[in-house]
Amino acid sequence: MNEQQWPRLERCLSQLARDQIEKDPALFVLEAWLYLVRQNFAGVAACVQKIETLNATSPPEALANVRYVKGQFETLKGLVHYLSADGKAALASTQRALRVIPMNHKRARLFADLYQLGAYQMIGKLETGLSSYQKGMERHFNRDKNYHAMYLGSLGLIHWIDANLMALEQTAECLLDISKEHPLPGTVCFGFYSLGLAQYQRNELQHAEEMLSKVVKIHYADNPMTFAHSAYALALIHQFQGKPDRAREIVQSVVQDSLETNNTDMLIVARAFEAELALHQGHLTRATRWVEEYHAHPFMPPFRFYMPQLTAVKVSLAQNTAESRRRAADLLDQLHDFLESIHNKRFQIDVLALQALLQDAQGEKADAVEKLSQALVLAEPGGFIRVFVDLGPPMAELLKRLLRETVSVAYIGRILAGFKRDEIRAMQDNPFTLGRTRHHHVPNPW
Repeated sequence: MNEQQWPRLERCLSQLARDQIEKDPALFVLEAWLYLVRQNFAGVAACVQKIETLNATSPPEALANVRYVKGQFETLKGLVHYLSADGKAALASTQRALRVIPMNHKRARLFADLYQLGAYQMIGKLETGLSSYQKGMERHFNRDKNYHAMYLGSLGLIHWIDANLMALEQTAECLLDISKEHPLPGTVCFGFYSLGLAQYQRNELQHAEEMLSKVVKIHYADNPMTFAHSAYALALIHQFQGKPDRAREIVQSVVQDSLETNNTDMLIVARAFEAELALHQGHLTRATRWVEEYHAHPFMPPFRFYMPQLTAVKVSLAQNTAESRRRAADLLDQLHDFLESIHNKRFQIDVLALQALLQDAQGEKADAVEKLSQALVLAEPGGFIRVFVDLGPPMAELLKRLLRETVSVAYIGRILAGFKRDEIRAMQDNPFTLGRTRHHHVPNPW
């Protein structure tokens, strides 16, 4: 694990009889790590449940290995709690883990440090979490540059959740600088991915395309979610560049990878992004078929580029009926409360912006301006541009109206500059009308 030799670990486990693994919590922990590095969270949760069952039902003499893996088990349990949006339980588990994981188990401690930081952020104590995480990172500053880089990469996830693009960019650049002398494919990919996200949201599309293309080209198997979310951002870049076929090809590669690796978590998200892209390309019927089968609940804390529930909202808005607008409003209200409860600033911006568009289309002008103002307050420190530009001409019109009654003139001006004529023209085949007159095929700004 310390050397990221995941294929070797997998081969070793595959040589054992299945019933042997089923009886040994230590082996289940190793299997859970393999699920984790492939971002198969359902697999991690299943292993955690089986380990808990073994601990509760097996005689003590059968659990000789448990004391050696207790810390790693608590780390995995902390992740499961985090994904269930239970920050307090996640914090308790990760703190128990860090008390017992040996210092030389570097990879396990890194995960525990990261999930502890995530838990602190989730309960609104980010500064406390950062202080603790910094101590863990300092242990490797002069001893192991690889692990120092990995700590930086993981820190980027928290900066993204906190909507801090400057810190995200700085940690990514530092990570890539360290990785020039100490390259690990997964760590390097994460550096390119993080830098690409920051550049995308700042509307530096050429630089973002360069970074994200490197991730998609490398396609490091032990980082499937980094590959997938890089592909989603890259697909949007190609779409706005007027290359819809290339955008579809990239997304299809994620679907294919999910099917080949039997990663159901990744496949669900990939199918959702197919609908997102279909909406951008004017195929409302295709997107509607997806949303009819999609289950938005339960919500899981989003910490990557793309959040599927937002596509469900957009499809409902594009359908533009009283019932679909009601569904969109209900889902947006639930998402707002959820994201606020877990202190996720990044996706609060999207939700507030979509609420503003919906209220504006329904004639609730004052409420729309208020929601958009709240979104701008969260977005301006990080310099977010694309989160608004990607919502098309209706957002541009709302921003122009707000420009006449706000103090954030310079920031709104930078956002409006992102609405290029060629992008607007490319988006006008989209069926998202937000209350405009509907025809069988209506120009749409998505």
